[in-house]
Amino acid sequence: MTDVIEEKKIVSLVSQLKDQNLDLSLQASERIVALGTRAVPYLLPLLEESEWSLRFRVASLIQKLGIRSQKNYVAVEKAFSQEKDKDILKKLGQAISESERIVLEDIVIPSGKKCQDIAKLTLVEWFEKEEAEEIQEILKKNGYIFQRKVTLFSHPEWENYYERHTFLIHEEDFENALEDLLDYFGFGKEQEKNFTGECPACGTPNQNVDECIECGLNLTFLPSMAIQEHPFFAYLLENGLLPETKVPPEPPEEE
Repeated sequence: MTDVIEEKKIVSLVSQLKDQNLDLSLQASERIVALGTRAVPYLLPLLEESEWSLRFRVASLIQKLGIRSQKNYVAVEKAFSQEKDKDILKKLGQAISESERIVLEDIVIPSGKKCQDIAKLTLVEWFEKEEAEEIQEILKKNGYIFQRKVTLFSHPEWENYYERHTFLIHEEDFENALEDLLDYFGFGKEQEKNFTGECPACGTPNQNVDECIECGLNLTFLPSMAIQEHPFFAYLLENGLLPETKVPPEPPEEE
């Protein structure tokens, strides 16, 4: 019942945007802004109206409210492609450029497994598109229950467009999946067992060791500067999921 009342309220306010009484129309605009993004779907049909001032007001409202769903994005993009007025195009373009919408793919449930409680899916974030494609194949190959979540920003053909890919992994698979992700980025158990090379602290050659034979540096977890700047590294750090690591010893001070 509450949803029905809320919908009637929004419909009433949107209809008042057409009113010739300017004060009433402006008041309706202010109240629509206060409603937030849930008002956007009710505004979209008005982008097809012939009256310029109404289309401009609606485009301005959509830009203020923001585009937060793929369905609304598609509708605004269609209106943008059909609009001829430069001022309205500017407003719609801003709305598209600032858009942020989430696309949830279907949950992957391997044969023989059941997922009765989707609330037990744990978020792991976040990755570039190419990484996410490879990670998804790893998760499928190892038979995990998961869902891919993609956040899209701006227009795919515009300079500021980018995608943020995250995964929701079932809690029963989380520990093993996390280990696979650590291996993928180069600091999982597989890397812990087989360090061979020069110690970055003292330069001593090492062969299949956990610690440097000369200075004792822990070589089982030595992330590169590149991975330390990756969002996934920040996620691990914030959630206390990083493998144990030691800080390289300080070089002796010169006398």
